[in-house]
Amino acid sequence: YILDTFTTMGDKPVLVYWEIHGRSNFCQAMLIAGGIEYDLDTDTANQWPSTRDETPFGQVPVLKHKGVTLAQGGALNRYCARLAGFYP
Repeated sequence: YILDTFTTMGDKPVLVYWEIHGRSNFCQAMLIAGGIEYDLDTDTANQWPSTRDETPFGQVPVLKHKGVTLAQGGALNRYCARLAGFYP
């Protein structure tokens, strides 16, 4: 993937998590530091565990972007850092 096209195509990443300090902090910090607009989907998170089957591995945080759904903190962190231009 060439991630420059992700940021110019207009679709914002959607992060599924609660508005708390937790496993999505690093990902959110990378997006904010890189000036990447994103949506925080607390509605899906707040319906937990009824939305569990909609997530990979049955857990959050989850990042949805350009038709791709990512799970697992390390993968989210690297993806967000790359979107922000902080990771090769």
